[in-house]
Amino acid sequence: MCGRYVLVMGEDGIGQLIREQDISREWLSQLELEGRVLETSSTESPGFSSYNIAPTQRAPIVINRGGSRQLELARWSFIPPWWKEEKPPKFSTFNSRDDKLKSSGFWRGALNQYRCMVPASGFYEWERRGKERLPYYIHRKDDELMAFAGLYSLRTHPETGETFTTFTVITTPTNSFMEPLHDRIPLTFGSIEDELWSIWLDPQTKFEQVEQHVTAREWPEMTMHRVSTDVNATGKAKYVNEPRLIDSVEEQGRF
Repeated sequence: MCGRYVLVMGEDGIGQLIREQDISREWLSQLELEGRVLETSSTESPGFSSYNIAPTQRAPIVINRGGSRQLELARWSFIPPWWKEEKPPKFSTFNSRDDKLKSSGFWRGALNQYRCMVPASGFYEWERRGKERLPYYIHRKDDELMAFAGLYSLRTHPETGETFTTFTVITTPTNSFMEPLHDRIPLTFGSIEDELWSIWLDPQTKFEQVEQHVTAREWPEMTMHRVSTDVNATGKAKYVNEPRLIDSVEEQGRF
């Protein structure tokens, strides 16, 4: 599964994903309000910095709109456009299982035209030792950006009429590297230059055609280390979002 992740992306990273002009003014304004724009000059593209992205928070996703990649700020917990309730679903929608995508009407409507990529520097997963939940930070060995496969939705609130974007991260059975920690892992793509990025994002390509490429993909080479349990807290009073969260703690990881 994927319940917390990290994205630290400067202007070079955004430049790899999309062109600067494909970042909306609203996106920048929201980032400025949340204090997540990295320091840049007026002539440079902005960055994004968060060391503890949690469900229901907003984070950047990459979508294909009008034939070009665009970076959009979206709420991490999927709500389909047909959802009529004022409140979001009571069940978790920040992750979606790959084996349920085609059989569940909750996800099926987004499979063809509303696929997205979720850029990430890494993510957290937990080892259970008795009553303890010990967090590990998982990232690429070369520290380059990776991306999770996701689905997004353009949601209009039934009461306020506000339109906003939500997304989910797709999970798949774990690989041998992650098996000691969890039986599921985010569906992860490696290099931004990989053709699979374009295939996944193309709304003209049906999901059945995309599936065969996803199955044949190669996992990026990953590494992990133990980090502070400060990342565990979910309440606003205890929530931490600092660079030190991804630092290795003294006890070395066992895996």
